[in-house]
Amino acid sequence: MKNNLLLICCLLLSFSASSQLFQKNFEYSQGHYTNANLEKVNDGTNDVIIASNLISSAAPIPILKRLQEDGTLVWSKTYEDTSLANARFFDIVNYFDLIFVTGSIDVNGTKKVFTAKIEAQTGDIL
Repeated sequence: MKNNLLLICCLLLSFSASSQLFQKNFEYSQGHYTNANLEKVNDGTNDVIIASNLISSAAPIPILKRLQEDGTLVWSKTYEDTSLANARFFDIVNYFDLIFVTGSIDVNGTKKVFTAKIEAQTGDIL
């Protein structure tokens, strides 16, 4: 009986682990995008927000892009600032006309978690 229970638990754990959606990485000649996340915009359009981190020779740069259903770029924003040491995006959520982003940033050598509220129409940080 214990062996059957163990087998069932292993099967359930392996099924749930294999069905997870992991973040994607993309490489191109000028850099490498890591942790790409997609989120559909809930404002009546079929637009998609892509959040990623551009890994370059200097430091990671958080990037947000909004694309229309046909792939046309609506806007693209990079969030670079000297005070944002090693800033990275982890996940995004869209709530009507707002985008909420979670990530990390280095503060005096210590990684801290941050959350940002961004306007979905323009990509500006609120």
